[in-house]
Amino acid sequence: MREIVTYKDFVQRKESALSEIRTFAAREPATAPVNADPMIDVNKPDSFQSKLLKLIPSEIVGVYLTIFGIIKSTYGEITFNDTSGIIIWVVFGILLIMTPLYLKFVMKIAKGMQIALTTLGFIIWVLTIGGPFSTLEPGDSKLIPLLGAILLPIYTLFIPFVFPGEEKPKP
Repeated sequence: MREIVTYKDFVQRKESALSEIRTFAAREPATAPVNADPMIDVNKPDSFQSKLLKLIPSEIVGVYLTIFGIIKSTYGEITFNDTSGIIIWVVFGILLIMTPLYLKFVMKIAKGMQIALTTLGFIIWVLTIGGPFSTLEPGDSKLIPLLGAILLPIYTLFIPFVFPGEEKPKP
């Protein structure tokens, strides 16, 4: 499952599963489990590492890297005023639009914040890899990938903190 699971999600899923088991037990008492609670298979809240992995748009970045490599091997240098620059901007735009759609409809992620942060992550990965943003820079085209390379680890380190952690109820 790709969607981030918070402690609140975990409790809701557990309660829902218990309710379903109780409903089933009321209808079919002979086949109902004796102690249903240990049999529930619901997700636990995600760890920091799990949240981090779920916020990396790996499939979209993989597609971008493949297409970027093809364009770079075909044209050599990617510049703003030629076909390579136009193609890389179109590819970036299509993938930027596709990222939230892919996350919502293919990966079934319902959390808008997770979709937005993962889409932002794609933009930061593109800054780091190079391509369309590098075409905007006159002269030395190393500054934007350098900024992306600095921003990526900072973003990666702090972004999982956006989602609530282990919010266990107080006794």
